Amino acid sequence: MPVTLTSEQYAALKADAELGATFREWHRRCLASASSKAIAAAENWARIAAAPTFAELERRRAAPGPLARAIDPPDVVARWVTTGYSHPQETAA
Repeated sequence: MPVTLTSEQYAALKADAELGATFREWHRRCLASASSKAIAAAENWARIAAAPTFAELERRRAAPGPLARAIDPPDVVARWVTTGYSHPQETAA
């Protein structure tokens, strides 16, 4: 975002450190604002709005279903913890 200054404004900024700092902060915020607007315009808000809320996810997890009843036996869990595989790996003979 280019900013055009007159020579008097430039001289005032150069002479007054606080005014210069204020101007730089204002310019930084203008750039950030423009960037934020561009990012917001590019985002697919319909996709975000369609995503389930945390409350909905909690409700789905609490509802009984095929995965709610699936519990691996202790030997399968132990195998997964030690090897990273839930099924026995065949060894080459």
